[in-house]
Amino acid sequence: MIIRGLQCRRVNHITYRECIDGDVDKYGKPQHPHNLVFVYKSKCGVLDIDGQEYLDPTTAPAIPVSNTRTNAGYGVWTKHDKPIWFGDVLTPEYYTAPFYTVIDGKVYRGTKHLMYPPHSYFLQQGYPHKQAYNMARRARNAK
Repeated sequence: MIIRGLQCRRVNHITYRECIDGDVDKYGKPQHPHNLVFVYKSKCGVLDIDGQEYLDPTTAPAIPVSNTRTNAGYGVWTKHDKPIWFGDVLTPEYYTAPFYTVIDGKVYRGTKHLMYPPHSYFLQQGYPHKQAYNMARRARNAK
């Protein structure tokens, strides 16, 4: 399934829940209370209701994402130091970030690939916002 221009697949090992107090994004900022957060099913607790067992996602820690909306978000950017083709261009390194979304109660995951570092990659490294934006712009124009 193609979602926002990314090839996405349904994942069964991740579920979602509403944001609770203490959930933070990948920059350490608190999440908005109306957003969904993604959690691993293996870290969820189990509720026993009338002899039936159900997952309890409120006990699981959230997967750190940014750019969260009510139903989607991007994960942490990762740098890969191996060559890859982007169309007709061979680049010596590339960057990836997982993309999570919820559609009809099911979680889908895709991967965004870039041949230059986005400004959020520099924000993860601890640079101020304006400097991160300028570093990403210079890297994009240098390719």
